[in-house]
Amino acid sequence: YWFPKPGIVRKISNLTSFDAHPDVLYLELHVKPGDIIGPIDCHPARAGVVLATGRDVTSARKLAETIINSIQIITS
Repeated sequence: YWFPKPGIVRKISNLTSFDAHPDVLYLELHVKPGDIIGPIDCHPARAGVVLATGRDVTSARKLAETIINSIQIITS
C-alpha cells in the first residue's frame, strides 16, 4: 500500500515502470496530480495497492516493497 504524506499530489514518478512485470498481479493508484491527500485513517484513504507474486513469499514481498519504494507520490 502507498501511504504518502498529506497534501496536494504534485507528481507521481515511475508509475509505468512495472506495467509489464510478469510477477505484478495488480497495481492501482487511487490518486493523480492535483488530488488532495488527507490523513490516512482508514482503508479507502490509502493511495494505492500492489499485489505481487514470486517463487516464494519472501521474493513476492521484496518485489512489492521495491515497487512501493520506486513509485513515489510527491505531495506538498
